[in-house]
Amino acid sequence: MKRPIAVLLTVLLLLSACGTAVPGETPAAAPELTPHPTAAPTQEPAPSEAASIGYIEIVPPQYDWVYPFSEGLAAVNIGITWDAYGNLIDGGTWGFIDKTGREVVPLKYDGAGDFSEGLAAIGLGDRETRRYGFIDKTGKEIVPPKYDEVRNFSEGLAVVMLGNELPRKWGLIDITGREVVPPKYDEVRDFPEGLAVVRLGDWETGKWGFVDITGREVVPPKYTDVRDFSKGLAAVRLGDWETGKWGFIDKTGEEAVRPKYDDVRGFSEGLAAVYDSGKWGFVDINGKEVISPKYDDARDFSEGLAVVGLGDLVSRKWGFVDITGREVVPPKYDDVQAFSEGLAAIRLGDANTGKWGFVDKTGKEVISPKYTSTGMFSEGLAGVALGDWETVKWGFVDINGKEVIPPKYDSAGPFFRGIAVITDGRFYDDSRGVWENGKWGWIDKTGREVVPPRYDGIQSFSEGMAAVNIGAGGEWHWGFIDGKWGFIALTGAAEE
Repeated sequence: MKRPIAVLLTVLLLLSACGTAVPGETPAAAPELTPHPTAAPTQEPAPSEAASIGYIEIVPPQYDWVYPFSEGLAAVNIGITWDAYGNLIDGGTWGFIDKTGREVVPLKYDGAGDFSEGLAAIGLGDRETRRYGFIDKTGKEIVPPKYDEVRNFSEGLAVVMLGNELPRKWGLIDITGREVVPPKYDEVRDFPEGLAVVRLGDWETGKWGFVDITGREVVPPKYTDVRDFSKGLAAVRLGDWETGKWGFIDKTGEEAVRPKYDDVRGFSEGLAAVYDSGKWGFVDINGKEVISPKYDDARDFSEGLAVVGLGDLVSRKWGFVDITGREVVPPKYDDVQAFSEGLAAIRLGDANTGKWGFVDKTGKEVISPKYTSTGMFSEGLAGVALGDWETVKWGFVDINGKEVIPPKYDSAGPFFRGIAVITDGRFYDDSRGVWENGKWGWIDKTGREVVPPRYDGIQSFSEGMAAVNIGAGGEWHWGFIDGKWGFIALTGAAEE
């Protein structure tokens, strides 16, 4: 399975890295597990969140690259290298470890992907000649490496491709390797809601349709563009990209909303934004215009309210409407975020000097605009920042605006299952014009550093384990492509 390096780096930078080991050495048994002490809390932890949460280094940093755990196993690599710009130099070798650090599948492959539905993609050969197949969790080869590209299994099928040069052809295989749909399409996407997008012909003149998990063309390729099914409906276009019209079809191929709009967005909470004659409105699943097109922009509904904008790109003001079209919050803010846990972030002033606060669903400003930036509320807390872009520090407020965790971190992610990613020491080098990496860790809702910021790179928790990096350095954009990777697990009350 081919993963573009730029995409991998972007994902790792958006996700929330001490001992050393000989690279490639397989532990004979699970390493001794010694919980690390945690830093003193910034305030007294609540009794229900007793200071029992810590972390254990399960796999010492020793790998040059790792993927998150999936179905109990993680792909690991020795030897992969990039240049300073993130371009792949040497792909190294790949294998798989379990949650004790034991190498279940030896590092012998030239490419690897995540396990999905019991199978993982593996590749053999150099970058020009590499072929992909699938193995099971014992390392047994289920599908021999013969395809030029593959994707993860979903709903019992995997997308496969043959051909290094155009025209490449795409098809579908089942978990035994049987070609349910022989490679014959010019594009095949994954299976959201049991139907996959397929294309016959090139990008400019080709036609799009949908197949089900048996390979049957439920919707023959006849549309000039389509989007994936979501909530039982898919957007489709008839006509070219300049003059074509968009509508929606159901899973039988019947037109639920006749193609008559210049653009559409997906359905959320029963309504979809539609664009007609330069203005946005909303239709229901029957095609009825519940909110007539009159806004200059519109976003998805969230918690019963949708963001709408009025004015040109320079002077646009933002507010919120309910599902009847009533303007609960008139467009008067310079930027807004969607509602989350009953509150929405709003900004007064321009992007450089404006301040952020929060409104409730009545439009009342429950947290006055005073912050440089904010995140969305998650598990009762929202990230807030003070300071300019070079000196900014992040903390967290509760729904009443109380600063539960004072702004002191260089960045902070949203809370998920009781913990949030933070960085400390990240700074801007004005002489070089780049961000330098700081140290990464996690805090709980009291501000206690469950995993103190000591790692040079981290990934988010997956199946109770998080990849951590020691030794990565250099510029912000490429700081995770060196150093060594291992895995930690939390102990105590916190979940993954």
